[in-house]
Amino acid sequence: MKRVFLVLLIAVIAGCTAARQSIGPVKSQDAMSASPRHLALSCFIVDYNLLMSNLAEKGSAVMPDIDEPSRQINATNAKEYTSRLEKRKNAYDEAIIRRGFRNISGYYSAIISSGCKNIFFKEGDSTLEQIGYTINLENGRMKHRGVVVENVIVLEHFALNPEVYLVGEITDGKITLRYPQANCEINLNKIEKK
Repeated sequence: MKRVFLVLLIAVIAGCTAARQSIGPVKSQDAMSASPRHLALSCFIVDYNLLMSNLAEKGSAVMPDIDEPSRQINATNAKEYTSRLEKRKNAYDEAIIRRGFRNISGYYSAIISSGCKNIFFKEGDSTLEQIGYTINLENGRMKHRGVVVENVIVLEHFALNPEVYLVGEITDGKITLRYPQANCEINLNKIEKK
């Protein structure tokens, strides 16, 4: 179900209609009109599909086309698909840079609700590293990658499931992440390194 939603999400961002057989390349102006949350999620989707496309190119995987699910990507057509995905990724990169993103790198103290323990988040010190609009959050012994668009953060819980995303808001000195399906809320409060 989530996979279908994410495919539809990309279709909406691309500005396509259900009647079209093929989606043209996503341009940065298409990505500019997406919500910050959807734009960040789209970055994850494209990254995952680029990884799978590279495996398909080597003959290691077969996967459905995110634009045309009935079409299979394999070693014979993966190069063209990879090229299309790279153009889409570039459009997303350009849009995020034009829209802006908060710099949130630093040290944080995590306060979590009880539901977060089910997805292996821990209370205590966390480190957030940032390069451009991409982030890595280290919480306990786990690392989670994320994307920041404007004042919105989307964090991928890759260790548990690459389709589990925590979505949050950034305010001065505080980040609030939520994963409603697990009744999880994480408050990251910025601290000085001890």
